[in-house]
Amino acid sequence: MMSIININRIMGYAAALVCLTACTDVELFEEDNYKELHRTVMTVDYDGAIWSPAPDSMYVFASRITLPTRTCYRVNPSSLNGNVIHGDVAEQDEIESPSRGFYLRHSQYHFMSFNIANGVESNYKDFIQNPNKDEDIRKLYVGYPSSEIKSPFPTSYYAVEKFYEVDEDNHHLTFSPRKVGQDITINLSMVKASPDFTVKSIEGSLSGIPSKLYLTTRYVDAKNCYSMNFDSGKFSAGLAQQESVDTCRFTLKFNAIALHVTEEQYHNYDVSPNAPGVLRLNVTTVDNVGNERVMKAVIGLYCSITEANSLKLADNDADYKLTDNQTPVVNVVTPLVLDSDEIIVENKPNVDIWQRDEN
Repeated sequence: MMSIININRIMGYAAALVCLTACTDVELFEEDNYKELHRTVMTVDYDGAIWSPAPDSMYVFASRITLPTRTCYRVNPSSLNGNVIHGDVAEQDEIESPSRGFYLRHSQYHFMSFNIANGVESNYKDFIQNPNKDEDIRKLYVGYPSSEIKSPFPTSYYAVEKFYEVDEDNHHLTFSPRKVGQDITINLSMVKASPDFTVKSIEGSLSGIPSKLYLTTRYVDAKNCYSMNFDSGKFSAGLAQQESVDTCRFTLKFNAIALHVTEEQYHNYDVSPNAPGVLRLNVTTVDNVGNERVMKAVIGLYCSITEANSLKLADNDADYKLTDNQTPVVNVVTPLVLDSDEIIVENKPNVDIWQRDEN
């Protein structure tokens, strides 16, 4: 049986504990107050000097680094009104739509913004809907929807902001977007070795267009390259810019992600259909009596594209990434020489030298 002394001692301890608890200040927050203390309305704007006119909308992606969650906000870069289309905070509904901001928890984020133009493929939906998937922000890309490229890459923009701390004092970002891809110029000339024909039209293709651009790293998918198809209508001066009786100079301008070539092409003089950096031309001519003829020419542009400085080897010595050159110029030094019935070529095939296209 417990003694009276022990009972009194236990009761004394209990009383002291109650007294200690009563003297300790405990601050309690209602749920709504807790939300207010740990979230903020994030706002964005754009340094839009690059675009004219601005796109209709830009997507803003906020990828939380700890406890991975992702928020996607679509905003008009001119009015700055927008809507949340995917978010990790249920209270987004408290902001009237369209709004000038979106809720984020206080934390560290990786931000990105880009627009999805017609004809552009992206994996952004998988990215925002699977925050715990083994796919980090470095795998977010834009690219061509198929290998049949018949027009320049649609005008698109992107901006990246890494590791931004969001709290009550830091809740606004100004994005400085840049254009996806490069404005590429190809200069070439054609020489007529005979006056007995005229050039009616030109069709062709240029291979070595990387299929994807990874936005945060600016790496390209150089292992999967496509070809850009074009006709004489794509030449800025058409067939009218004639330097002399026998020589015409052409300028081909288009927007693409980049231009890629490989050292294998240089060593092997590779102009096969799957080789990158190969320019093919189908030149339709008409002789003095009205007969049409199509002559096919091909040239591997390893040196010309390398000098254009479109891509560079990444730090890992395995991948390729964009350079800061937004306007690469490819100068095809060797002119294409046409006779009345054939293309005149050098006896020994070499890079940056025209050949007859047997494909």
